Amino acid sequence: ELFKEVLGEKHPSVATSYNNVGSTLGEVGRHEEALEYKIKALELRKEVLGEKHPDVATSYNNVGSTLGEVGRHEEALWHLEQARAILEAIFQETHPHVTAVYGNLAECLKKLERNEEASAYEKKALNPH
Repeated sequence: ELFKEVLGEKHPSVATSYNNVGSTLGEVGRHEEALEYKIKALELRKEVLGEKHPDVATSYNNVGSTLGEVGRHEEALWHLEQARAILEAIFQETHPHVTAVYGNLAECLKKLERNEEASAYEKKALNPH
């Protein structure tokens, strides 16, 4: 609330605060509430930073991971793919942000029983060269 008051509602720090609240809620098992805050962060980051910013990719990844926590794996996969596409356009496949998304994609694909695809992402995450 203080960031919104001081910086205005359309500021990247407000989005970071939403994300942080979501992360804390997720850590205490309140995943549905966490998802609401992470979606707020994603929407605000897209509006303020544009669709192709690394922080937007981070938010897609965070929303995808939280969707996975609540068992919404198809939606999670879509969000993780958005994160992957943005990050691959910005960074090399060896960048830690990219390899982290590969790991998350692998986990999500395993939940969807798409094991060959999961294995390919696991290999990329573990050996990005």
